[in-house]
This record gives sequence, C-alpha cells and structure tokens, in this order.
Amino acid sequence: MRGTLEPMKLLDKYEAACKVRRLASRTIQACRRWIEEFLQFHHDRTGQWIHPNEMGEPEVEAFLTHLAVNRRVAESTQNQALGAILFLYRHVAGRAQPTRRITAATARLVTECTECQTEDGIRTAEGATGKSIASTHAES
Repeated sequence: MRGTLEPMKLLDKYEAACKVRRLASRTIQACRRWIEEFLQFHHDRTGQWIHPNEMGEPEVEAFLTHLAVNRRVAESTQNQALGAILFLYRHVAGRAQPTRRITAATARLVTECTECQTEDGIRTAEGATGKSIASTHAES
C-alpha cells in the first residue's frame, strides 16, 4: 500500500543508527554481532526472545560475566561488547542505560581467581588484589 511503512526490526534500526553516525562498515558488523550474541544469550537462558526494552542492568551484567567466565574473552573484548550494548540502549531504544554502574566479572578478575587453586594461592591473590576473593565473587 502506498504511503505506509513497515516498522523496522531492532537490528535494522541498529544498523540505521550506526550509518547515520557514519560508523565504518566493519564497526557496524562487529557491533551487530555483539547485539545478536546478547539477544541470543538471553534467549538461550530464558527460552524466549526478550526485547532489550524489557531488560536492564542485571541482564547486561549477566552477559558480560558470561563472556569473562565461560568464553574467557579479554577485557578489551568485553569492553567492546559493552560499548555495542550501550549504543543500542542510547541510540536505538532511547534509554539511558545503565542507570547504575555495571558490576560484571572482568576477564582480569577471572584469571586471578583461576590461578588460585590452593589455600596459599588464595592468600597470595588476596594480597595482590587487595580484595577478598570470596567478597569479589559475592559482588558478581
């Protein structure tokens, strides 16, 4: 029908927002991949597709923690994923996300914790980081 537009899908809106800001095509591809992984992660966890407007900081933290703990990505990779998600919330969903500081496990913290297998190793890691390993895990 003439004069009517179909509503754009989320990822199409995301690409359009990137193109308006003249981001490089490889940057758009990389960011889109992170958004797809973010949405797929929560689909696999809950068994249903969840729109980002229905998700908040806990879901972002869960995804970033999954990247560090299960996928063992580097901190810079985790930051790239966070940047893509923040772009989605700010420029596509129109929400100022996050409203509080995101406290996900970082790749550096996971590496420090996995190196501590013995009780002596735990004391060494606690001394090196200045934090208790148990309290660090409780924050995650």
